[in-house]
Amino acid sequence: MSQNATDVELNMTECPRDSGVETNLRCAQCSDPICPRCMVYAPVGSKCPDCASIGGPAIFKVTQSDLIRIGVLGGLVSIGVGAIVAVILTALWSLEILEGTNSSIWLIVVGVAQFAGVMLVTQAMQLISGRKYATSLRIMAAVLALLFYVAEVMVIEVIDGVFPNLLVGAGIVVHLPGLIGFAFGTYYAMQRFRTL
Repeated sequence: MSQNATDVELNMTECPRDSGVETNLRCAQCSDPICPRCMVYAPVGSKCPDCASIGGPAIFKVTQSDLIRIGVLGGLVSIGVGAIVAVILTALWSLEILEGTNSSIWLIVVGVAQFAGVMLVTQAMQLISGRKYATSLRIMAAVLALLFYVAEVMVIEVIDGVFPNLLVGAGIVVHLPGLIGFAFGTYYAMQRFRTL
């Protein structure tokens, strides 16, 4: 038993960060000596401050400039996709292909249009972000999906104001199937940025 105690004492070295503190602990990554004061707990064991500051893979690193760039470009894409979907739905409505907002076919078309619009915005956001994954991007995906929906409703209202004889209004997209399509789209958009 005294032999084991002697071996432990022989492995004691001075911590390079805290002079005068002897330790037998080592960094799990670089094997440098660390003391209990300077060690950083990590999933793989204790690390020295230098190795702990390196961080994780770049795919999970989202800087503030990344968020600003993704937010601005993603916002523009959201507004553009919302406007395009609004024009397409208004054109279908004005052609009287479908039999009004209570038509089951129209309700399916609107639900699918909401889902597809949110997925287009999400795909653009993934391309802009460089396919990064982070909680902040999940939140941004939900915000951009909402921006898409608001832009779509506003463009429909503008079209209704310019062409009152078309009898379009927010009611052509603001109903349960449209909201369900939007909700499913938002859910899947957020899942695209989920960290593993």
